[in-house]
Amino acid sequence: MKHQYKLYGVQVSLFVGKLRGYLNYKGLDYQEKAPTIYDLLRRFPKKVGGAFVPVVETRESEWLSDTTEIIEELETRHPTPSIRPLSPRQAIAANLFEAWCDDVWHPVALHTRWSFPENYPLFQSEIGGGFLPYAPRFLQNWAVDKTSAAQMRSALPNMGVVPEQVAVSRTPERDTQSTRFLVPVGEHTQKYPNRGNLKQNKQTNKQTNKQTNKQT
Repeated sequence: MKHQYKLYGVQVSLFVGKLRGYLNYKGLDYQEKAPTIYDLLRRFPKKVGGAFVPVVETRESEWLSDTTEIIEELETRHPTPSIRPLSPRQAIAANLFEAWCDDVWHPVALHTRWSFPENYPLFQSEIGGGFLPYAPRFLQNWAVDKTSAAQMRSALPNMGVVPEQVAVSRTPERDTQSTRFLVPVGEHTQKYPNRGNLKQNKQTNKQTNKQTNKQT
């Protein structure tokens, strides 16, 4: 395999986006690839126990799944730059924020993707191109509509995305929960960057460079 890691995923998946952001932040050598029908129906169930994304394949033919578990494993292999907060208080806040984004905010992420038909052509193009890369476009669109898209739309009410929420989100005067939350969070992170981690990462990099110079 040319790259150190291969990330199987699609843009529409928020958990793939979370892992992609981590890989980019760490500066890891990876290639992203949309899964094919064969990956989802045969390879993934055999390698990781199910047809889902994200999935990571390593150069050593290891297979990793579940965003949080993938990040924890890669963090042990590539400790710098670290994403782990230095203080116990920061660690608790980071874990709570991650849990909130992954679980409580999940309906918001699903709603912004799947409640708006104007998004479907993008999904059809990306997912269909991965499912059936050499098939005609109409067949790719049909495959997406009858599989992943239909499955996601039918699951929305059980995940908290209901018609009332959709109606409110389409009003111009909406003041959504996500907006009320993200604006102060953005202001907070700009005012209080995690300088402790930056300092720790610089010190670790210096130590690593010294050890490398001694060995060479």
